[in-house]
Parts: sequence; structure tokens; C-alpha cells
Amino acid sequence: MSPDGKTLVSGSKEGALKLWNAAPKSRPLAEHPLPSDLIPFEGRALSPDGTKLLVTYSNATWNVLDTRSSAATTRRPLPFDAVKNLSAVALSAEGRFCAFASVDGVAKVIESESGRMIDQLSVWSGEEKGLALGLVFAPHDNRLAAGGTNNTLIIRDVVKHETVVLRDDWQWTWPMAFSPDGTLLVSLASPGLRTKVWNLAQRSAIGVFSGHRLNPSAAAFSADGRWLATAGPDGIACVYEIAHPSKPPVILRGDLQGILSVAFFPNGRRLATGDGQAARVQIWDMETFRELATLRGHRTSVSALAALDEDTLVSVSGEAVHIWRASPLKEIDAKLSEQNLK
Repeated sequence: MSPDGKTLVSGSKEGALKLWNAAPKSRPLAEHPLPSDLIPFEGRALSPDGTKLLVTYSNATWNVLDTRSSAATTRRPLPFDAVKNLSAVALSAEGRFCAFASVDGVAKVIESESGRMIDQLSVWSGEEKGLALGLVFAPHDNRLAAGGTNNTLIIRDVVKHETVVLRDDWQWTWPMAFSPDGTLLVSLASPGLRTKVWNLAQRSAIGVFSGHRLNPSAAAFSADGRWLATAGPDGIACVYEIAHPSKPPVILRGDLQGILSVAFFPNGRRLATGDGQAARVQIWDMETFRELATLRGHRTSVSALAALDEDTLVSVSGEAVHIWRASPLKEIDAKLSEQNLK
């Protein structure tokens, strides 16, 4: 590295050198401050494509923000009596639908533009009731996954009102993420500190993955379906090969106070993780599993991440939405052979 930190030189076994522009990106491309009366983590959700953000407020209202422009829809009242009854929220692709789960196991789906309730579901089956702990929308359609404390996962098309029920063998199970093509779903199984990947067409689990010391708080699939990444309050991110559930994960170490968010870039070559107390975003190389860059600018925990494209990342904390230019190091000179160096 050059003394000013702006240029990196790398060498290969073939005797070639490359120079790279390694100047740190100390500031985001854009920063959109958020109102001060936000409800913490369980009250915020990014759309699958990262372009919209659902936020809830301490006065029991909600609205949807555009992460690129900070434009916001009208604030509307929550579909529950009090903020304390809210247990989870989710936002569909392009911010079309909002889902709100309550502590009594009921989830309500609202059309964002009109504020009209279009669907309601119970996160239990039969007489066995439970607490709703998780909601997540599929990336390209109207399916909503919901789960809770009664070992049941509900997959619901909120427009067609069609439901699929998956039964788990763990008491607590809640959905964390769909795969980019919508064919797989990862859920947290607790107690047990494990994540489980489901094939939704077969309605069966295809792998159980372990590696965390505390329940993971976020998960993401790579676009090609090869990798699953999970992040948790134990300060690590685990990267698994989905085809080999018994293979130990690659461990990426972040903030000791916890990693709260994780996202793959579309080509699957890089992974982003968002820290808790350290309030930073780390970018990791998926070939070497080494850290490529650290993005600093948030003042509070980074609770959500999404890649808008190969070079642009959106990160969300309690005080702001940041848009980052997170492109790889740029080569600034062609190969320099030993002859050139002489």
C-alpha cells in the first residue's frame, strides 16, 4: 500500500504487477436522515430489492420511504391498538404491500398506496396459538412467509389468498429470507441455534445449518443458490454451501457486539454485513473470504442491507439511510512485467 493509502500494488506468480485505486470511500453517495421517533429494529423492513423502506413510529403510525430519494407516503395508523403489540413487519417488492404481525399471532397485510387491508392470516393452525416472530416477502411475487412459537411456517399469497403450511420439528420457527428466485426459504429453528433451508415446491427441508453461538438475526442467499449467509448477535457471519449442510461454515468476524444484517451483491462475488454497536458496513470477497472494505458513516446499528446493483449498496440504521458506491478496487494500470519495471 502506498503511504497515502490511495494505491495498492499486487503481485502474481507470473511476475506481473497491478496497481489499484484503493482510496477509501469515507462518505456515502447519499444520506437520507430518518425521523427521530422511529420504533427500533422490529419496526423497520426493506423491500427485497432495497428500493423502499417500511418504517413505524412511536405514535403508532407507519409509512414507506424511497431509499434513493427519501420521498415518503402519507403516515397511516398501525392496524393494531398499540405499538407494544407489534412483533414484526415486512415489505413486498417495490413496496406494494406492507405486513404487520402482532403478539397475538395475527398478521395483517396493507396496500401501501391506499392503506386498505387486503389480507389477514393467523400464524398458527388448529387450536394451538402462538406468538408471531417473523415476516418476510418473496422477491418477485405476492407470497408472504410468517412464523412464530408453535412450530408452524405459513406461506401465503396475499392476493390470491392461497396458503401453504410447513410443519417444523422445533418449537420456535420463523422465516428469515427467500432465495432470489423464490424457490427456497431459510428459517430459524429455536431452541437449537440452527437455520433450516426449505424447498418450497417439495414442501420439505433440504438442509439444517449450525455454527452460531446465539440465534442468528439475519440471513441471505446468493443469486446462484450456492451460498447461504447468516449473521447474529455473537459477532460472526456464517457462510454455508447449501449443497453440503454438514460442511462447517466459513466464519467472518465482525463487531463483537453483534452483526445485525447481511446481503449478497447480485453476482454473488461479494457479501456485505452490517454491525451493531460498531455501526459499520463490511464488504467481503466470496472467493478469498477476506474483507475488501469498511464503510463508516452510521452512528447507530446497521439493521438492514440490500444491494441495488453490482456497485450500489443501501444500508439502514436508526438515524439514516445511506447509499454507497461499493464497487471493487479499480485497476489503474495494466500488467507491469519485470521487463517494464527494469
